[in-house]
Amino acid sequence: MKIILVVLGAIFLIGILSVLAAYPTKWLVNYLFSSAFLDSVFGIRELDFWHALGLNFLIGWFISTKTTSASKN
Repeated sequence: MKIILVVLGAIFLIGILSVLAAYPTKWLVNYLFSSAFLDSVFGIRELDFWHALGLNFLIGWFISTKTTSASKN
């Protein structure tokens, strides 16, 4: 039972952190690149929540560093 509560808590925490990351991204992109500019130049509409969440995921995936350390004795 304790494991189930930990897993559900982790899922809830990930959901809250995703919302906290996606909304500022959405507002920032839509503010910096107004919808008229995006639509007229690139043919892109405003970012919605799901696109901002995906953008956060992709940026985090592309810039994450994965280092491995091999010690030779």
